[in-house]
Amino acid sequence: MQQYDITMKSLLHDFATKAIPHLTGATIVAWRNVELPQARNPRVDLLGETDDGRLLHVESEVRNTPDLPWRMLGYRVRIHEVEGRDTVQMVFYIGEAPLTMESGLALPGLIYRFELIDVKLLDGRPLLSSADVRDNILSVLMRLPDERSAARQIVLRIAELDPDARADALWQLVTLAGLRRKMLQHVLEEVRKVDTLYDIMEHPLFGSLIRKGREEGREEGREEGVRAEAVRLALRLLTSRFGTLPEGLAGTLERMTTEKLEDVCIRSTAAEKLDDLNL
Repeated sequence: MQQYDITMKSLLHDFATKAIPHLTGATIVAWRNVELPQARNPRVDLLGETDDGRLLHVESEVRNTPDLPWRMLGYRVRIHEVEGRDTVQMVFYIGEAPLTMESGLALPGLIYRFELIDVKLLDGRPLLSSADVRDNILSVLMRLPDERSAARQIVLRIAELDPDARADALWQLVTLAGLRRKMLQHVLEEVRKVDTLYDIMEHPLFGSLIRKGREEGREEGREEGVRAEAVRLALRLLTSRFGTLPEGLAGTLERMTTEKLEDVCIRSTAAEKLDDLNL
């Protein structure tokens, strides 16, 4: 799940976006890089100083984790140890499955609460209409009246960026859209329609897969070449996600069609373990 944490932190960290005020109702004037003492996961996702002098602690969760309230309580105690004051805590659940986690604890002698927000229930239109493409990307996790139109709008915005920013933004978009299966399909369909995105052909995920989708009518020899490249990219992506691969998996991938290989690459971005892909 680390890729989602990294992407969310990267998109939320910039003060120029509308995302933090839209999601939290607060304006951050400074982020703090806090290492917490003696914790299993000692670095919080985001800890910011608001314009009214409060500390705001933000975490994102992809899965329903039953121990979340205890983990958040541990964060709160350790933040107080480091900062010497209390903090407002918010958790954004960005998974697609129904939210089942609790937002606090009610124990003898202890009542503890934090704010738990199911992001997919939020209105994504304010971020989709933002002038900042990072806001646009975050909107794919929220409610949108027309997901296909939204995907087209975001992809076209990304196509207008300079090449370096374009590659980073497209990877962020695919990472988060991977949490919403239908949205990911719309995004990939729209990417294939935009010629200016050809300069991302060497990207680990898109590379030959985008090129394959645009090169209709090519002779069979070239088709086999594209499929071989898709196998190589699938192996590279699966290895980076899951480590050493089982013996014989390369042969399984080599027997797949290009379309099946593309599906494997797409699903691997959201899979928690290799077995989830049913290869």
